[in-house]
Amino acid sequence: MATVRIILDPHESEADARELLVKALTHHEDGAQHKQTFLQPAARDVYEKLMVEHEAMFSKMLKEINQVIDEEVE
Repeated sequence: MATVRIILDPHESEADARELLVKALTHHEDGAQHKQTFLQPAARDVYEKLMVEHEAMFSKMLKEINQVIDEEVE
């Protein structure tokens, strides 16, 4: 069993450390970082363009895969 030792800074409480530890362990699992909206217009534009490009690329890839599967099945 692993042992974890947490050393608090003088201004930190056990509750603060617990909150930060839970946040660190669950940050990627809860997906919150992906649900935040971009506040800067430039970042929002880049995100929207990226999503459009990703969707187009993904659709093209699926069409190509389906075409190969159809050719193999026939």
